[in-house]
Amino acid sequence: MIKFTDRKGTSINDKILEVKNVERNESGEIIRLEVKEIRNDKVGIIEEGTALNAAQLNEIVDLIYKNAIMQDKERVNNDLNELSVDSKVNTNFKLKTRGEHGSTISWEVISGTGITISGDNAIVTRELYDQNVTIKATITFNNISQDKTFEVTVSKKETTDSDRVNNDLNELSINTVMSNNILLPSKGRYDSTFNWTVITGTGIDIQDNYAYITRDYVNRYATIQVTATYNSYSNTKRFDIVIPALELDLEINPSNLEIYWTQTVNYYNAVQFTIYYEKKIPDLRLEVEAHSLLTVEIINNNSQELKFNIRESVDLNQAKEESSKTILLPFEFKIYFASNYNNLVKTYNGNIHYTYTKVLPSD
Repeated sequence: MIKFTDRKGTSINDKILEVKNVERNESGEIIRLEVKEIRNDKVGIIEEGTALNAAQLNEIVDLIYKNAIMQDKERVNNDLNELSVDSKVNTNFKLKTRGEHGSTISWEVISGTGITISGDNAIVTRELYDQNVTIKATITFNNISQDKTFEVTVSKKETTDSDRVNNDLNELSINTVMSNNILLPSKGRYDSTFNWTVITGTGIDIQDNYAYITRDYVNRYATIQVTATYNSYSNTKRFDIVIPALELDLEINPSNLEIYWTQTVNYYNAVQFTIYYEKKIPDLRLEVEAHSLLTVEIINNNSQELKFNIRESVDLNQAKEESSKTILLPFEFKIYFASNYNNLVKTYNGNIHYTYTKVLPSD
């Protein structure tokens, strides 16, 4: 780079240059300089101005030169190193979008809640608990970019004990169909503690917030209650629970409940159904309903083996003087748990497909 030197002498200038126009690129570097020459060869040009010291002038020019030739990466690095964000906030704040060395800065939230970004505005939303947020700055100059992340804590807002408890109860949900033992929630998001108890019903016992489930061969129903407490304030919430029945392993013979009969006058078709269950279960009961043209007889209704007959009635067996026709005669049988028929275990449906040799006219 050309250096200035102090001139020793008293000669006046024969000419001076007047700068008319300066063009710079995006980085601020001079790319074109337009000047006008003013001269007087005979007399010379006398113009008073500021005296220049070469050493001072060289220092200024050197600084300008270094800034002009600074590499893009250096600009980005310098702006990155100078960038900062407060680690704990409770109000909206501004974000820097341009660095001191010319870089542009863009922002985004990459994890957490409590801060949203719109342009250079960081919008803070406080909750009843501290929120941890990670925001990222992208610093760019020309084609060079670097990222810098900041961990920010959004301070929890002040609130009452009742606010905490009621917010925790509003957010609390559990699976109300329980087939297995389960650990119930012991604390809410807003720091209230939970204590669980059984209010009514059977099939569930709660100890230290742990629900122990006892299943039977019928559905069981219970109501449980949680008491949420923060400091001296408490409130409650109830849940209706279903404990589903165990699957009763029944074997039915015949297993096909679609039965086909053809009329033979004075011969009465019949079928016998037997229901077996391997494990001894007390108080299973049988109930059978069938079409009025069928006759039902329950043979065994209080043991490990339930049994009943279905046969065609006298009216169904009567000879008719019409062409052949098949009618459908439905039947249904139910298995109950308990002698008073108050707990239905299972329902089965079947049909007798009955073909007349000569058919009774339709009603």
